[in-house]
Amino acid sequence: MLTRLGLLLTRLTERTPFTNVVGLGRALLAVATLTTLLFDSTDSLFVGLHSGGGVQPTCDGVGAAGAFCLGLPLELVRWSAIAVLVAVIAGVRPQWTCVPHWYVAFSYQVNATVVDGGDQLAAVVTLLLIPLCLVDTRWSHWRNEEDVPGAAYGRRLVAQLSLVLIQLQVAVLYFDAGIAKLGTREWADGSAMYYWMGDPTFGAPQWQQWLFRPILTTGITVTLFTWVVLFGEVVLAFGVVVPWRHRKPFLYASVVFHLGIALMMGLVSFALTMIAADLLAYHDARVPLRERRRSGTASNPEVLEKQDHEPVAVGAK
Repeated sequence: MLTRLGLLLTRLTERTPFTNVVGLGRALLAVATLTTLLFDSTDSLFVGLHSGGGVQPTCDGVGAAGAFCLGLPLELVRWSAIAVLVAVIAGVRPQWTCVPHWYVAFSYQVNATVVDGGDQLAAVVTLLLIPLCLVDTRWSHWRNEEDVPGAAYGRRLVAQLSLVLIQLQVAVLYFDAGIAKLGTREWADGSAMYYWMGDPTFGAPQWQQWLFRPILTTGITVTLFTWVVLFGEVVLAFGVVVPWRHRKPFLYASVVFHLGIALMMGLVSFALTMIAADLLAYHDARVPLRERRRSGTASNPEVLEKQDHEPVAVGAK
């Protein structure tokens, strides 16, 4: 038992996870929050629902610890948060920016009047990334750390544990999203997408209605459309337990799914947050994006990946 555990930990840490995969994930999370803070005024973000209206952030309970409830001018806090997010996107010193990044995401999630699931997920994922980033000594998260075999075992282990927790979060999120919908009659009988796509707030815009009208006005097609969404979410939940080399289809499917949500429902920040979380869950951080291929297994991530006889996926056999 201990031997198998030791082998698993060795495989987890034999390659560095401090690559541009983590950098892109962090940047997408920051862009999602940035689009909300940059293109919306404090008048629309913080509406005092319990204080007779006006501009007033939500400061009840844990919300009192949020940046927008510290008593400082809201515009000053908003632009300070924007500056933090820009620094994260630029990749400047993950060790220095990870905690401020989480605090911005947390503060918006607990202080803003109207938030969605993407804002909540951003607060969770940025929190789970803190241990990884605190041991990330790179000047920029866009640069790939030199992969020296056997080096920095402790740092790599901490980073991998952070990524495993994010994988578990993504799995639980998708599984709950798919299964919980079955408790609603419209999702169970296959008519939910008819109502959602026709909703004046969250439905498809007028210029797209011609495309969806034939689907939504025919019983069998709207039922299939609805159930494909349910089935897809449950399938994505199990994407984190397959070997790394088989996860690309899950990543591509999730990106297409959330880009569709952004296009049809206008939930751009939500889509960006989900894509960031999916990238960290379905793409091995130890395999840099667009890495130049060289000869030899020591520098070729694809060859190294095939050498993993026991995949490091959560729960994989």
